[in-house]
Amino acid sequence: MISFQLLSCRVEVEHDDPRLAEVLRYADNCAQQPFPVRRTFRYHVIGRGPFLVQEEGDFLGEWESADDVLYIIYGRAYQRALERFVLSGWVVLHGAVVGVKGSRMLLLGDKGAGKSTLSARLLFSGHRVEGDELALERDTNVVAFPRQLHLKPGFEDHVPELRSHGSGLRHTRSDLGTISALDPGRLGFDWQLEVGLIDQVVLISPNHGGETRMEPLPPFEMIQKLMSGAINWGDSPGALVAAATRLGRQGGWQLQLGDPDAGLRALETAASA
Repeated sequence: MISFQLLSCRVEVEHDDPRLAEVLRYADNCAQQPFPVRRTFRYHVIGRGPFLVQEEGDFLGEWESADDVLYIIYGRAYQRALERFVLSGWVVLHGAVVGVKGSRMLLLGDKGAGKSTLSARLLFSGHRVEGDELALERDTNVVAFPRQLHLKPGFEDHVPELRSHGSGLRHTRSDLGTISALDPGRLGFDWQLEVGLIDQVVLISPNHGGETRMEPLPPFEMIQKLMSGAINWGDSPGALVAAATRLGRQGGWQLQLGDPDAGLRALETAASA
């Protein structure tokens, strides 16, 4: 059986085929998390291909490949965990949570902006990484949603330290090619999530292969940008506006990200400002 925590939820997956174990490990994480487990999601994968998938005893469907089983369980479990937090007043953010020189930063940006590669670059440069893709905000407190860092093809060019860990990373296929999952805890890093305040908010826009620039954003402009896309969903439009106001009222930064090494230096400069 595979078992892992998603904040206040635990996911347990029983399976008949031992070959599924390594594939399903792509979905788990070993982050230290600041919530007691209050709900368990139980899945049972029956057979050795095709696979029948049950969720709390209910039949979800039949899938041919191990990757298909991974996608359905991953999607269902993560969505259910997020929905529980949204119902408790949390707002979902599309962003990474990192610690740079003692400054806790929220890096917001769309898919493909470079958050994951930049997070990995930060990790191997001695900085803290709590999460690379999703975060939750309520009453000015932010917590990263635990998932392994998802790295797109070519990440070794920007994080060469990972070349020696390639065989230890878990992989799956997507429209973008092979996605590699990096669990900081399994590579010896202190992967610990926390619920707390954010010192600086950084909006990231991609400029892959181009110039990296970091510019300050005044509060009004930051709030406008947050409301236009950086906040994914909450329980009401009013909750989204309130979250944008809380996060943006001190202003922040706009990072046009070309090279992750240059992005790292820009964040270090901002942290020291």
